[in-house]
Amino acid sequence: MKQELKAGFFPAGFFPELSELERDLARLEQSWCDFSYSLRTGHRIKRDKPGRLRFQAFPLVRVHQHLEQYRERVQRGESGALVGALSYACGEGVPLPYWLAQAIQEGITRTFETETTLHTAFGLAGLLPESGKKARNARQMLKARVRLWLAVHEAKREGAKGLNDALKQVLRSQPFPFGLTKARHMFNEQERIQRMHLGMSDRHR
Repeated sequence: MKQELKAGFFPAGFFPELSELERDLARLEQSWCDFSYSLRTGHRIKRDKPGRLRFQAFPLVRVHQHLEQYRERVQRGESGALVGALSYACGEGVPLPYWLAQAIQEGITRTFETETTLHTAFGLAGLLPESGKKARNARQMLKARVRLWLAVHEAKREGAKGLNDALKQVLRSQPFPFGLTKARHMFNEQERIQRMHLGMSDRHR
């Protein structure tokens, strides 16, 4: 979770000044400076473009918990989990955990030493076909799954009585390329992933 802020948004002195070490790191690589700064001050920020500052809301302990959930998914061989972990770590501006860095290096090595593609080496083959109509359909279904999950929770907040009632309301009010049985399966799959990462306690099954 992050919030983009313009330079000068905060009053002077709101954030501690950079230390001498952090100024030295900034001359080498800004991301190293920002991570060192966050460890020292507790302010998790990213200055990844000139004139832009991003405030990272989650503390490092929460970021670690998210990455541990990704590691469990990777170890189970879940499609897309490795790329998801890489994207998450990059978005949070934290150094890659060694398990993640090693998994990426192993995937790259397999690609160069065998006929394996990066698409397969990074665990995307079971989630997204590489090209063609199946690839387009798979991407549409992934987007629909997330949209369905959000819509069902909104329906429950507005008074839907249980998962089936919420699903039926959503399917009546919005266009989805599947019926009730498929919708329930897709909702439960997205719910499993969300619960792992967000610690949700609601039971919808």
